[in-house]
Amino acid sequence: MIILPANKDRSLSVQTLCPDVGCGQNPKGDINVDLYPNVTIHRGDLSKINMKLTPNFIRCDCLNLPFPNSCFETVICSHVVEHLDTPIQLLKELIRVSNHYVEIVCPHRYRTNAKQIGHKQFLNVAWFHNALQQIKREHIFLYEIRTTFKPLMFAFAWPDEIRITIRKAAFG
Repeated sequence: MIILPANKDRSLSVQTLCPDVGCGQNPKGDINVDLYPNVTIHRGDLSKINMKLTPNFIRCDCLNLPFPNSCFETVICSHVVEHLDTPIQLLKELIRVSNHYVEIVCPHRYRTNAKQIGHKQFLNVAWFHNALQQIKREHIFLYEIRTTFKPLMFAFAWPDEIRITIRKAAFG
């Protein structure tokens, strides 16, 4: 059961909620979505999601989210895109359900443990830039792509994660 917060006029609004798409065992959203709540190779410790303790858990495919267009202010998705055969479809779906922001995090292709069992994609900044330029033909938005680095030895650092922020254009 999903519990929606009430507005001042006591009407319910999905806009104020933030879904975590592919929440895993560490849900961060008001609504938490994952296709695999049971034990799966995708999780490092092979544990399952505690659906009783995960607030507003919905089991569904991230490529076909059961939400209307532009229904959430912000959508977050961390460490999911690298597991998919069709990562561009995920980007389109996250943009579809967001009204304003999409936050995506994934391992950089040169991360020391990027090539794990279950990872189907090994992405870099150029891939996201090209994919988002393709999608921009259908939607109007701005985006920022950042790479975080992990220090190795002394003066060396290695790419760790890619963080993408997409901001949909507001018309009013």
